[in-house]
Amino acid sequence: MASLAKQKEMRGSTATAERCKRLFREHKRDFWFAGGVILLLLMALFIYRYEVVDASKTPYAIMDGSAQDTNLGEIADSTVRQMILVSTDDPLEAMGLQFATYQQVNQGTVDVQVADSESGEIVYSDSVDMAQLEDNKFYTFSFDEPIVGMKGRFLEITLRFSHASPNNQITLWAQTQNSYQGNLLTVDGQIVKNTRLSFQLFSGDCSFLLGTYWLMIAILAVGAIGVYFVVFYTKARLEWIFVVLVMVSGFFYQFLLTPFSSPDEPAHIDTAYRYSNVFLGNGYGDEEILKRIGDQEGSGLSTQPSVSTYRAVHDGLFQTTEDTALTMTTAGGVSTPFWLYLPSSLGITLGRLLNVGYIPLLYLGRVFNFAAFTIMVFFAIRRTPVGKLAMLVAALLPMSMQLAVSFSYDAIINGVAFLFIANCLHAAYGKEPLRVRDLVALGVLGLLLAPCKSGAYLPLCFLCLIIPRDRWGSKKRHWLALGVILGASLLSFATYSLQSVLSVLSAGEKELIYSGDAGYTFGYLLQHPDTFIRVMVNTVMDLSSFYYTSLIGKELGWLNLSVDWLVVTAFTVLLLLSALRVNEEHQLVKNWHKWWFVLIFAGVFLLVEIAMFTNWTPLGDDTVAGVQGRYFLPVLPILLLLVRNSKLTFQKDPSRGIAFGVFAAQVAAMFSLFRSVLAPALL
Repeated sequence: MASLAKQKEMRGSTATAERCKRLFREHKRDFWFAGGVILLLLMALFIYRYEVVDASKTPYAIMDGSAQDTNLGEIADSTVRQMILVSTDDPLEAMGLQFATYQQVNQGTVDVQVADSESGEIVYSDSVDMAQLEDNKFYTFSFDEPIVGMKGRFLEITLRFSHASPNNQITLWAQTQNSYQGNLLTVDGQIVKNTRLSFQLFSGDCSFLLGTYWLMIAILAVGAIGVYFVVFYTKARLEWIFVVLVMVSGFFYQFLLTPFSSPDEPAHIDTAYRYSNVFLGNGYGDEEILKRIGDQEGSGLSTQPSVSTYRAVHDGLFQTTEDTALTMTTAGGVSTPFWLYLPSSLGITLGRLLNVGYIPLLYLGRVFNFAAFTIMVFFAIRRTPVGKLAMLVAALLPMSMQLAVSFSYDAIINGVAFLFIANCLHAAYGKEPLRVRDLVALGVLGLLLAPCKSGAYLPLCFLCLIIPRDRWGSKKRHWLALGVILGASLLSFATYSLQSVLSVLSAGEKELIYSGDAGYTFGYLLQHPDTFIRVMVNTVMDLSSFYYTSLIGKELGWLNLSVDWLVVTAFTVLLLLSALRVNEEHQLVKNWHKWWFVLIFAGVFLLVEIAMFTNWTPLGDDTVAGVQGRYFLPVLPILLLLVRNSKLTFQKDPSRGIAFGVFAAQVAAMFSLFRSVLAPALL
């Protein structure tokens, strides 16, 4: 009996083991996903314990006028003064100033005094040993008592430098952006033109981060489950999968990369604000524009995302304002076709009509820009008969996402370019007969794309030449169609960009706007072709790796936020895999088409390089300055088609697995980006 019971027990154990094995085989992917979610939560717990907790103790920069645009040069025994208009009701508990010591230990003192300029009362004073000041870092002056009731009043900051060694080298960082209100900086009573002190004012800490972090982790976990379900348990088409991926990823990028933190975003914001004024009947403005009073005060935002800017967003995201009075203020702007700012300016206009505060106003503009990008890429993926997956991956690169969630007109350019490429590929490789609406779509998209970035993407408009003659029905219709598409593109280019191109061609000596240094001119390049060739060769040899990493998104923000190499590698593999076809698909892309793709890319590359050669590169430099890989995102889909071949193919459709791989890589990118933002607070 005992033996029989033991045999039954063994058979039961074997049956249970078999059921477990069968269950694992049937749901292996689900178990792997569950393990991934658990790993994500463990990683989140690790980051919380060792990074978030410490970062939450960071003093909150209630006003942030920090920048490293310029410095004051070596400061001798001098007195530096700066008036700052306080824009907050919060008590001021500390002040940070940014010094540069040229990597040496200086001897002497810096006497610091802070006064209420209206009453003359000195509210803080201290003397600091120069040896304590670190190169290119903020030094924090903690006030003895919080300074209260200063909103709308000027603080006068006075620094007196007393050197104890003739070998000293020390200076203060300053900014030329005029991101806060105050009089111009003076040194020994002499005004330093167009310059203001780089500073921060602190109040409280960033303990809000503790609860907000876990809220975001919970949203991410739910989002991951939703993405997994849509990708593997529905029959959603690839364009709808893209929408789910971009919405979940975009939500987090919007907050990881706060307003102002994308390249040139302050200028893009001001331009969108100008067009919002046009919609509301206030005129465009020239050097000055009308803004709501609350929209020109300090908001706690900065070009460098930090825990302080996160708190500024946290505190101000749902604020409203009743003060809608307009005042004239100086502002930047970007000269480019108006349609590149239509979505963001509509978002700002809606925010102004709803009387939302400055931070939600900025987010409305960003959301409208993001929505426009998402819609265009959605229809591009739906439209193209080839390279759908490659287009999805290209649109979800970290760099693509950074641009998509910002005010940058690059988001609209990328969307228009993807949609134009998709319509060209549909016309060339599709099965449905072409109609008038196909011609109209290509003509309109070419018109919108051609003048962007001073015509740098004009070569992409010639992609329409791959469309076979018989697709239009007759030889006459073929030439008519090409005439309409290219004619619209060239006419738009001539209207919006030709003048700026001609100004470069006719320029004699050139002074670079951003630095005042002498620059290359087109005439110089024609007279010295050897210089042009040498610099171009050096550029390709020295900067090609940077172009690639800044195309993927290794360096985000103003190239001041780093993403792990593992993420870059993952996206590289995903891009290459997405470009391959399934064995049962037709090749479609002909060899001469590939050569045409290469020529189009070469044309775009050359125009971008020449533009930055003549507008950004100081005379005598050996490489072209200012070019980044993100400028080539609009042509990335046709470059990926070069990988498509007849020999290296998939036996089964990998699109869903690759799409989920893109999401997993995005999660890794977001964690990496978040840790990069926290890093300065942990030093």
